[in-house]
Amino acid sequence: MTPFPRTCSQCHNTTTFSQAFTDSTQVMPRIQQSLAHDTSFTLSTGSHKLVACADCHIDRQRPKMVRCDGCHSDVRKQHRRPVAMTASACLSCHPRGIRR
Repeated sequence: MTPFPRTCSQCHNTTTFSQAFTDSTQVMPRIQQSLAHDTSFTLSTGSHKLVACADCHIDRQRPKMVRCDGCHSDVRKQHRRPVAMTASACLSCHPRGIRR
C-alpha cells in the first residue's frame, strides 16, 4: 500500500479522524499520480510538494514543457557561473529537482 502524505488536515478534521472531508477514491489517485511523477521529478516530498501543476507546466497539451524561473527567479545569483534559464538546463544539473 502507498503511504499517505503527512498533510492529514487536507481531508480530516481534528475532532474525528475517521470522517474525511473528501471522497477517499479521489485521495489515492492523487497520491498515486504524485508518486508516479517522482520518477521524473520529485513531488511527494520536499519543497515542491505543495506546488500546483500549472506553476511548472506552462502548457497542459505539452506536459514536458516546464519552467523553473516562476519560483526560482534568483537562479543566476545562486550559481558561480552563467546558466541558461531553461528547465532543461536546470534539470541537467538538478535531476528530479535534487538540490546540489
